[in-house]
Amino acid sequence: MAIILPADLPAALHLGAEGLNVLSPAHAWGRPRLRIGLINLMPDKPTTELQFARLLANGHTTVELTLLRVASHTARNTRQEHLARFYRRWDRLRANRLDGVVVTGAPLEHLPFEAVDFWDEFKDILSWAESEVGRTLLICWAAQAALYHRHGVAKRLRRQKAFGVFEQQVHESELPVLQGLHPSFPTPVSRHSELRADDLPKGPGLRLGASNSETGVSLVAETARRSLYMLDHLEYGPRTLRREYLRDRLAGRPIAPPVNDLADPLARRAPTHPWRAHAELFFRNWLAEIDEDRCVTPCWPTLTARRAAAG
Repeated sequence: MAIILPADLPAALHLGAEGLNVLSPAHAWGRPRLRIGLINLMPDKPTTELQFARLLANGHTTVELTLLRVASHTARNTRQEHLARFYRRWDRLRANRLDGVVVTGAPLEHLPFEAVDFWDEFKDILSWAESEVGRTLLICWAAQAALYHRHGVAKRLRRQKAFGVFEQQVHESELPVLQGLHPSFPTPVSRHSELRADDLPKGPGLRLGASNSETGVSLVAETARRSLYMLDHLEYGPRTLRREYLRDRLAGRPIAPPVNDLADPLARRAPTHPWRAHAELFFRNWLAEIDEDRCVTPCWPTLTARRAAAG
Protein backbone atom coordinates (compact mmCIF):
# COMPACT_ATOMS: atom_id res chain seq x y z
CA MET A 1 0.00 0.00 0.00
CA ALA A 2 1.99 3.03 1.26
CA ILE A 3 4.07 4.28 4.15
CA ILE A 4 4.08 7.80 5.59
CA LEU A 5 7.56 9.05 6.50
CA PRO A 6 9.25 12.44 6.83
CA ALA A 7 10.16 13.49 3.31
CA ASP A 8 13.83 14.01 4.14
CA LEU A 9 14.31 10.82 6.18
CA PRO A 10 17.04 8.78 4.41
CA ALA A 11 14.84 5.67 4.55
CA ALA A 12 12.10 7.53 2.68
CA LEU A 13 14.51 8.39 -0.12
CA HIS A 14 15.76 4.78 -0.32
CA LEU A 15 12.29 3.29 -0.44
CA GLY A 16 11.12 5.78 -3.02
CA ALA A 17 14.07 4.80 -5.20
CA GLU A 18 13.04 1.16 -4.79
CA GLY A 19 9.62 1.98 -6.20
CA LEU A 20 7.63 1.76 -2.97
CA ASN A 21 4.82 4.21 -2.33
CA VAL A 22 6.23 6.70 0.20
CA LEU A 23 4.12 9.66 1.30
CA SER A 24 5.12 12.68 3.34
CA PRO A 25 2.79 13.71 6.19
CA ALA A 26 1.71 16.76 4.18
CA HIS A 27 0.66 14.61 1.22
CA ALA A 28 -1.15 12.05 3.38
CA TRP A 29 -3.45 14.50 5.16
CA GLY A 30 -6.82 12.89 5.93
CA ARG A 31 -5.77 9.51 4.56
CA PRO A 32 -6.78 6.51 6.72
CA ARG A 33 -3.74 4.85 8.18
CA LEU A 34 -2.39 2.61 10.91
CA ARG A 35 -0.13 4.46 13.32
CA ILE A 36 2.89 2.31 14.12
CA GLY A 37 5.70 3.29 16.48
CA LEU A 38 9.25 1.96 16.12
CA ILE A 39 11.19 2.07 19.39
CA ASN A 40 14.65 1.73 17.89
CA LEU A 41 17.24 0.35 20.32
CA MET A 42 19.75 -0.70 17.67
CA PRO A 43 23.10 1.13 17.34
CA ASP A 44 22.77 1.69 13.58
CA LYS A 45 19.41 3.39 13.66
CA PRO A 46 19.15 4.51 10.00
CA THR A 47 19.70 0.96 8.73
CA THR A 48 17.14 -0.42 11.17
CA GLU A 49 14.62 2.27 10.18
CA LEU A 50 15.00 1.30 6.54
CA GLN A 51 14.61 -2.42 7.18
CA PHE A 52 11.40 -2.12 9.17
CA ALA A 53 9.93 0.63 6.99
CA ARG A 54 10.45 -1.51 3.89
CA LEU A 55 8.39 -4.34 5.38
CA LEU A 56 5.70 -2.10 6.84
CA ALA A 57 5.25 -0.47 3.44
CA ASN A 58 4.13 -3.78 1.94
CA GLY A 59 0.89 -4.17 3.89
CA HIS A 60 -2.63 -3.74 2.57
CA THR A 61 -3.13 -0.58 4.64
CA THR A 62 -1.25 2.71 4.70
CA VAL A 63 1.14 2.90 7.65
CA GLU A 64 2.36 6.05 9.36
CA LEU A 65 5.67 5.19 11.02
CA THR A 66 6.79 7.20 14.05
CA LEU A 67 10.41 6.79 15.15
CA LEU A 68 10.80 6.61 18.91
CA ARG A 69 13.68 6.51 21.37
CA VAL A 70 14.20 5.92 25.05
CA ALA A 71 15.04 8.78 27.41
CA SER A 72 17.46 7.03 29.77
CA HIS A 73 20.08 5.97 27.22
CA THR A 74 22.25 8.15 24.99
CA ALA A 75 22.82 6.73 21.52
CA ARG A 76 26.47 6.89 20.49
CA ASN A 77 26.45 5.35 17.02
CA THR A 78 23.90 7.60 15.32
CA ARG A 79 24.36 11.30 14.66
CA GLN A 80 22.58 13.45 17.20
CA GLU A 81 21.26 15.63 14.37
CA HIS A 82 19.46 12.59 12.96
CA LEU A 83 17.94 11.73 16.33
CA ALA A 84 16.88 15.30 17.01
CA ARG A 85 15.27 15.69 13.61
CA PHE A 86 13.45 12.39 13.20
CA TYR A 87 12.96 10.83 16.64
CA ARG A 88 10.58 11.50 19.51
CA ARG A 89 10.73 10.20 23.04
CA TRP A 90 8.20 7.41 23.42
CA ASP A 91 7.01 8.73 26.79
CA ARG A 92 5.87 11.96 25.15
CA LEU A 93 3.39 9.98 23.08
CA ARG A 94 1.55 8.52 26.05
CA ALA A 95 -1.52 10.62 25.24
CA ASN A 96 -1.40 9.66 21.56
CA ARG A 97 -2.95 6.48 20.29
CA LEU A 98 -0.71 4.05 18.43
CA ASP A 99 -2.24 1.07 16.70
CA GLY A 100 0.95 -0.94 17.05
CA VAL A 101 4.50 -0.68 18.27
CA VAL A 102 7.69 -2.51 17.30
CA VAL A 103 10.50 -2.66 19.87
CA THR A 104 13.80 -3.65 18.28
CA GLY A 105 16.66 -5.70 19.60
CA ALA A 106 19.84 -4.30 21.13
CA PRO A 107 23.38 -5.73 21.52
CA LEU A 108 23.01 -6.22 25.27
CA GLU A 109 22.91 -9.99 25.69
CA HIS A 110 26.12 -10.01 27.75
CA LEU A 111 24.42 -7.99 30.49
CA PRO A 112 21.89 -9.16 33.05
CA PHE A 113 18.60 -7.50 32.19
CA GLU A 114 18.63 -5.48 35.42
CA ALA A 115 22.06 -4.07 34.52
CA VAL A 116 20.83 -2.42 31.31
CA ASP A 117 20.79 1.34 31.85
CA PHE A 118 17.24 1.74 30.52
CA TRP A 119 15.78 -1.38 32.19
CA ASP A 120 13.27 0.51 34.33
CA GLU A 121 12.19 2.51 31.30
CA PHE A 122 11.86 -0.68 29.27
CA LYS A 123 9.46 -2.06 31.87
CA ASP A 124 7.46 1.16 31.60
CA ILE A 125 7.32 0.68 27.83
CA LEU A 126 5.87 -2.80 28.31
CA SER A 127 3.20 -1.48 30.69
CA TRP A 128 2.31 1.37 28.34
CA ALA A 129 2.14 -0.93 25.32
CA GLU A 130 -0.11 -3.38 27.13
CA SER A 131 -2.58 -0.74 28.28
CA GLU A 132 -2.47 1.86 25.50
CA VAL A 133 -1.25 0.26 22.25
CA GLY A 134 -3.16 -2.09 19.99
CA ARG A 135 -0.47 -4.71 19.36
CA THR A 136 3.20 -5.10 20.21
CA LEU A 137 5.98 -6.81 18.27
CA LEU A 138 9.18 -7.34 20.26
CA ILE A 139 12.38 -8.30 18.43
CA CYS A 140 15.42 -10.30 19.61
CA TRP A 141 16.74 -8.78 22.89
CA ALA A 142 13.45 -6.95 23.47
CA ALA A 143 11.56 -10.25 23.11
CA GLN A 144 13.82 -12.02 25.60
CA ALA A 145 13.68 -9.08 28.01
CA ALA A 146 9.89 -8.90 27.87
CA LEU A 147 9.50 -12.64 28.46
CA TYR A 148 11.86 -12.35 31.41
CA HIS A 149 10.01 -9.40 32.95
CA ARG A 150 6.51 -10.71 32.32
CA HIS A 151 7.03 -14.43 32.87
CA GLY A 152 10.41 -14.93 34.54
CA VAL A 153 11.87 -16.72 31.50
CA ALA A 154 15.65 -16.57 31.86
CA LYS A 155 17.84 -16.44 28.76
CA ARG A 156 20.52 -19.08 28.22
CA LEU A 157 23.92 -17.82 27.13
CA ARG A 158 25.38 -19.85 24.27
CA ARG A 159 28.98 -21.02 23.99
CA GLN A 160 28.97 -20.00 20.35
CA LYS A 161 26.85 -17.31 18.78
CA ALA A 162 23.79 -18.50 16.84
CA PHE A 163 24.60 -16.77 13.59
CA GLY A 164 23.25 -17.40 10.12
CA VAL A 165 20.07 -18.34 8.30
CA PHE A 166 18.13 -21.14 10.00
CA GLU A 167 14.92 -22.94 9.07
CA GLN A 168 12.20 -22.33 11.64
CA GLN A 169 9.63 -25.07 12.17
CA VAL A 170 6.07 -23.80 12.61
CA HIS A 171 4.31 -25.27 15.65
CA GLU A 172 1.05 -23.29 15.60
CA SER A 173 0.06 -22.68 12.01
CA GLU A 174 -3.29 -21.26 13.14
CA LEU A 175 -1.62 -18.16 14.56
CA PRO A 176 -2.82 -15.27 12.36
CA VAL A 177 0.70 -13.92 11.90
CA LEU A 178 1.83 -17.26 10.44
CA GLN A 179 -1.04 -17.65 7.99
CA GLY A 180 0.29 -18.56 4.57
CA LEU A 181 3.88 -19.13 5.70
CA HIS A 182 5.52 -22.42 4.80
CA PRO A 183 5.69 -24.98 7.65
CA SER A 184 9.44 -24.40 7.60
CA PHE A 185 10.67 -20.90 6.76
CA PRO A 186 14.20 -19.40 6.76
CA THR A 187 15.05 -16.66 9.23
CA PRO A 188 18.27 -14.75 9.98
CA VAL A 189 19.51 -15.42 13.51
CA SER A 190 22.13 -13.31 15.30
CA ARG A 191 22.33 -13.78 19.05
CA HIS A 192 24.54 -15.02 21.86
CA SER A 193 21.63 -16.32 23.90
CA GLU A 194 18.58 -18.49 23.43
CA LEU A 195 15.39 -19.81 24.94
CA ARG A 196 14.20 -23.40 24.75
CA ALA A 197 10.59 -24.51 24.52
CA ASP A 198 10.85 -26.09 27.98
CA ASP A 199 11.78 -22.69 29.40
CA LEU A 200 8.34 -21.28 28.62
CA PRO A 201 5.77 -21.51 31.41
CA LYS A 202 3.15 -24.17 30.90
CA GLY A 203 -0.44 -23.19 30.35
CA PRO A 204 -2.52 -21.38 27.76
CA GLY A 205 -0.85 -17.96 28.07
CA LEU A 206 2.17 -18.36 25.78
CA ARG A 207 2.02 -20.13 22.44
CA LEU A 208 5.17 -21.39 20.75
CA GLY A 209 4.84 -20.29 17.15
CA ALA A 210 8.14 -21.43 15.65
CA SER A 211 11.54 -22.75 16.66
CA ASN A 212 14.73 -24.37 15.40
CA SER A 213 16.38 -27.39 17.03
CA GLU A 214 19.80 -25.70 16.95
CA THR A 215 18.94 -22.10 17.84
CA GLY A 216 15.88 -22.60 20.05
CA VAL A 217 12.69 -20.57 20.25
CA SER A 218 12.07 -18.15 17.40
CA LEU A 219 8.49 -16.92 17.85
CA VAL A 220 6.13 -16.82 20.84
CA ALA A 221 2.63 -15.32 20.84
CA GLU A 222 0.70 -14.05 23.85
CA THR A 223 -2.92 -13.37 23.02
CA ALA A 224 -3.90 -11.73 26.31
CA ARG A 225 -1.24 -9.03 25.93
CA ARG A 226 -1.59 -8.83 22.13
CA SER A 227 2.17 -9.40 21.96
CA LEU A 228 4.49 -11.25 19.61
CA TYR A 229 7.97 -12.17 20.76
CA MET A 230 10.21 -12.66 17.70
CA LEU A 231 13.71 -13.65 18.80
CA ASP A 232 15.14 -13.53 15.28
CA HIS A 233 15.49 -11.03 12.45
CA LEU A 234 13.08 -11.33 9.55
CA GLU A 235 13.69 -7.63 8.95
CA TYR A 236 17.35 -8.17 7.98
CA GLY A 237 18.47 -7.38 4.45
CA PRO A 238 20.37 -9.88 2.29
CA ARG A 239 23.83 -8.62 3.31
CA THR A 240 23.20 -7.76 6.97
CA LEU A 241 24.65 -10.96 8.44
CA ARG A 242 27.77 -10.77 6.28
CA ARG A 243 28.33 -7.15 7.30
CA GLU A 244 27.96 -8.09 10.97
CA TYR A 245 30.55 -10.82 10.42
CA LEU A 246 33.05 -8.43 8.81
CA ARG A 247 32.40 -5.83 11.53
CA ASP A 248 33.18 -8.32 14.29
CA ARG A 249 36.26 -9.63 12.50
CA LEU A 250 37.63 -6.11 12.14
CA ALA A 251 36.96 -5.52 15.84
CA GLY A 252 38.93 -8.65 16.74
CA ARG A 253 35.94 -10.53 18.12
CA PRO A 254 35.85 -14.32 17.75
CA ILE A 255 33.17 -15.01 15.16
CA ALA A 256 32.50 -17.78 12.64
CA PRO A 257 31.01 -16.97 9.23
CA PRO A 258 27.20 -16.93 9.20
CA VAL A 259 25.71 -20.37 8.60
CA ASN A 260 23.75 -20.89 5.37
CA ASP A 261 24.33 -17.28 4.30
CA LEU A 262 25.16 -16.95 0.62
CA ALA A 263 25.55 -13.18 0.46
CA ASP A 264 28.56 -11.81 -1.37
CA PRO A 265 30.12 -9.12 0.88
CA LEU A 266 31.80 -7.47 -2.11
CA ALA A 267 28.48 -7.14 -3.97
CA ARG A 268 29.90 -8.87 -7.06
CA ARG A 269 26.58 -10.61 -7.68
CA ALA A 270 22.94 -10.10 -6.76
CA PRO A 271 22.36 -11.08 -3.12
CA THR A 272 20.17 -14.00 -2.18
CA HIS A 273 17.27 -13.16 0.09
CA PRO A 274 15.37 -16.42 0.73
CA TRP A 275 13.44 -15.08 3.72
CA ARG A 276 12.16 -11.90 2.03
CA ALA A 277 8.77 -13.26 0.96
CA HIS A 278 8.22 -14.80 4.40
CA ALA A 279 9.16 -11.54 6.11
CA GLU A 280 6.76 -9.55 3.94
CA LEU A 281 3.92 -11.98 4.65
CA PHE A 282 4.67 -12.04 8.39
CA PHE A 283 4.46 -8.24 8.64
CA ARG A 284 1.47 -8.07 6.31
CA ASN A 285 -0.34 -10.54 8.59
CA TRP A 286 0.60 -8.52 11.67
CA LEU A 287 -0.73 -5.32 10.15
CA ALA A 288 -3.91 -7.13 9.08
CA GLU A 289 -4.48 -8.18 12.71
CA ILE A 290 -4.09 -4.57 13.81
CA ASP A 291 -6.41 -3.39 11.06
CA GLU A 292 -9.07 -5.84 12.21
CA ASP A 293 -8.67 -4.79 15.85
CA ARG A 294 -8.92 -1.07 15.49
CA CYS A 295 -10.60 1.67 13.50
CA VAL A 296 -7.91 3.32 11.36
CA THR A 297 -9.32 6.81 11.84
CA PRO A 298 -7.81 8.94 14.64
CA CYS A 299 -11.09 9.42 16.50
CA TRP A 300 -11.10 6.42 18.84
CA PRO A 301 -10.27 6.79 22.54
CA THR A 302 -7.39 4.90 24.08
CA LEU A 303 -7.68 1.27 25.09
CA THR A 304 -7.72 2.28 28.75
CA ALA A 305 -10.63 4.68 28.21
CA ARG A 306 -12.61 2.11 26.25
CA ARG A 307 -12.04 -0.54 28.90
CA ALA A 308 -13.15 1.86 31.63
CA ALA A 309 -16.27 2.78 29.67
CA ALA A 310 -17.06 -0.90 29.21
CA GLY A 311 -16.88 -1.44 32.96
